[in-house]
Amino acid sequence: MIDFGFETTDTTEFDEVENGVYEVYVSACQRKIAKTGTHYISLTLKVRDDVEQEYQNCVVFQNIYAKKGGDIFTRASLEGLVLAFKPQQLVFKTLDDLIEALRGCVATIKTEIKSHQYNGKNYRSAEVVGLKSTNLGAYTPAETVEEDDIELDFDFSKLGGGITHD
Repeated sequence: MIDFGFETTDTTEFDEVENGVYEVYVSACQRKIAKTGTHYISLTLKVRDDVEQEYQNCVVFQNIYAKKGGDIFTRASLEGLVLAFKPQQLVFKTLDDLIEALRGCVATIKTEIKSHQYNGKNYRSAEVVGLKSTNLGAYTPAETVEEDDIELDFDFSKLGGGITHD
């Protein structure tokens, strides 16, 4: 019999970066709608682990909001993303095309820690206060070994019983 063990972690907690400048890549990007009805682009920026720097793999969230109560983004806000992240294509037919093109792109951010209240609770979060293009190349993830890639030197046919094949 083979036993499997799983670890569960609380994914609502994130390691926090401090005030500073970080090389990041867009690990997730999607369009969302706030409770107020305002559309926004939600960026998850991950501190690169292929560059020597503090807080590798920590995330910073940035939201780009449309005009209040609507779904129209200013040209300046979208242009800022394109200039900083430099996606491979520069012409987009739809906002979704731009969002798709941003995934995996790299940039340099400057963060400041801000405190704020929401529903009576105090929160501390890193806010992006500066965004610019980077001279570093594309993000190259560290090589990971998937469990399926591990070769076991064990002959399971001698176990008997269990699973049989016709």
